[in-house]
Amino acid sequence: MSKLKLRFYSDWETCSACSKPPEAEKKLLTCQSCKSAAYHNVSCQQLHWKQQGHNKQCKLLKRCIQPLKDLAQRHDSGWWIHISAHDSNSSNTLWKNSCQLWEQQDYLNAMEGFQRSLEPYLHAWNNTTTHQEGTHEMLQYGYLLQLAERLLFLSYCELDGNQIELARNHLVMSISLLLQASKSTELYDERVKEKLASLLNDSWMELMLSFEEENYSRILARQVAHMAISTGTNVCGWKHALQRPGYMVPSLPSQPYTPSEDHPSWCRILEDNWEQILNEYMALAQSKSLSAVGSGDRGSGHDDHRVVAVGSDWKEYVLFGTGSSGNDHDAPITKGLLRQHVPDAISLAEQGGGEVIFSRLASNSHIQSHCAPTNFRLTAHLGLIVPPDMTSKIRVGSKWHTWTPGKILLFDDSFEHEVRNDSDQERVVLLIRSWHPHLSSDLRENVLYKARMQKENAIEKRYDPPN
Repeated sequence: MSKLKLRFYSDWETCSACSKPPEAEKKLLTCQSCKSAAYHNVSCQQLHWKQQGHNKQCKLLKRCIQPLKDLAQRHDSGWWIHISAHDSNSSNTLWKNSCQLWEQQDYLNAMEGFQRSLEPYLHAWNNTTTHQEGTHEMLQYGYLLQLAERLLFLSYCELDGNQIELARNHLVMSISLLLQASKSTELYDERVKEKLASLLNDSWMELMLSFEEENYSRILARQVAHMAISTGTNVCGWKHALQRPGYMVPSLPSQPYTPSEDHPSWCRILEDNWEQILNEYMALAQSKSLSAVGSGDRGSGHDDHRVVAVGSDWKEYVLFGTGSSGNDHDAPITKGLLRQHVPDAISLAEQGGGEVIFSRLASNSHIQSHCAPTNFRLTAHLGLIVPPDMTSKIRVGSKWHTWTPGKILLFDDSFEHEVRNDSDQERVVLLIRSWHPHLSSDLRENVLYKARMQKENAIEKRYDPPN
């Protein structure tokens, strides 16, 4: 049986120092300490370190990425066979006693018990680096799945308790067990296969999300996705490290940007009427106050405020979707055009899967890189007020673009994306989210239901410890 190799992301398309692409037929060189920057040569690396401050960030990222390096080195080591029968039995007893404390709602003592019960396994993980010869690959799959499930639940508790480093260690341990178990899936019945796939999905997803939580470590989320993809198990449905939504419809074609020649017909209609739309925005901006993004009772975008950099200002006015006024008096022409020509956007907004908003990003503001929660929609930006000379721009995937007044930029926001406005002017767009054009109408309700159920199930699993 060949040894599985977990690969780190290295397909950088621009240099971290000078932002230029690699030279012909040459790949950029990845920083080996943090694996989160890439350069043409040593000169570019020195520029990034000394003048752009990567040396400080590199130290933080190097510490954050260590669990992933451990996973790459130890996932096939057979580390769990070092646990004695006595320690295994004691661990099992302590875990079950802690489950009883959990049922009595003594959550703090239960969590402490969960952690103590798995300490021997953490010790074995930290002290095993080489592959152990033997027949531990199979025969114990029930034991491997049980231990992986416990490690996953403990990581839920630790993430919710802000013990991020411990949680990541337990997650990579869980993944290593599941990867070992997945080598012999032909021997499992369908129920076991389904459980294995579910645990793998949840472990990779939680590990990826643990890096998304902090702005400085968010770039490492692509490393998690790339490693998950490299296993070939197709967990989470991810296809590319820069496209890692929480819920993925694998059958949908993916590209960061849709070329203008492939835009649907409604884009041209909105572009032809952009000045009237701009006038309605100006009237709203003068008569009504715009809300901070993600405030109030927003639906699909209620977490958007988390990616706003410190000191930045991102405001919105919701036309369709939760948080909207519910009438057509505030922007009658814009809403009329949307109702008549973009019914897919209205449908998505009414079902809680997207929204249509006027989006205003203030001067000198930055929306940090992030991925949308799903890939079954596309996002359109109609440029209304655009600062000049690329001082305001958006990156989707690896490519930067800017807006043009009266023109639409159409993209898939399940790809990693960020926005910068480095000018001294505001940037305003009409933001429209609409169903992915390759998703048939009879499947839309089903995928939205599945996405919601996956989210609800992910929450429920955090409150139900496995025995």
